[in-house]
Amino acid sequence: MVVFKWFKRRKPSLYLDPGSAFPAPSNAPAAPSGNGTISGRGKANRTDQLLAELAAIGANPGFLSPSGNQRTREIGAKLNRRGGRRTMLSAHRAITSQLGREAARELEFAWDGIGSWAG
Repeated sequence: MVVFKWFKRRKPSLYLDPGSAFPAPSNAPAAPSGNGTISGRGKANRTDQLLAELAAIGANPGFLSPSGNQRTREIGAKLNRRGGRRTMLSAHRAITSQLGREAARELEFAWDGIGSWAG
């Protein structure tokens, strides 16, 4: 299983785990202290699954391949619905750290036009 480490935000928020770039739902239990990874349930867990799937697409067929592009766009749209551009940028940073700048650039092109994303 792929575990993503999230980047710290510049401004702390009452609704964020210190190591998470994704807002926690207002009814979510307090995040456990640890190494800054998301390991909780619900929204964060679903986001982790989407990011793991993105990493698999980027590592094998590629984000712009015919089979990978459609699913990449679907995942981008889901991330956009969950947290808008901020969530998509966090996912992009995670892909950049996992797969490198070339794969991240492919992801930018694949997500072009989703929400306010401009590849």
